[in-house]
Amino acid sequence: MESLPTQETKTSAPATGEGWKKSFNEQEQEHIELSIKSVNEFSQELERVRAAMKSRSNK
Repeated sequence: MESLPTQETKTSAPATGEGWKKSFNEQEQEHIELSIKSVNEFSQELERVRAAMKSRSNK
């Protein structure tokens, strides 16, 4: 019976599981950095909208 690639990576990890966790973290690092960048960009845009709304309501 053939095992799936994900099973192979998990079973080839050290008994502690740290090897698999490290490779998983390395794979996710770029995704996490992109997510943080997106959140930061969204926050900046939200601040611009809030400032615009505040200046409108003050008129």
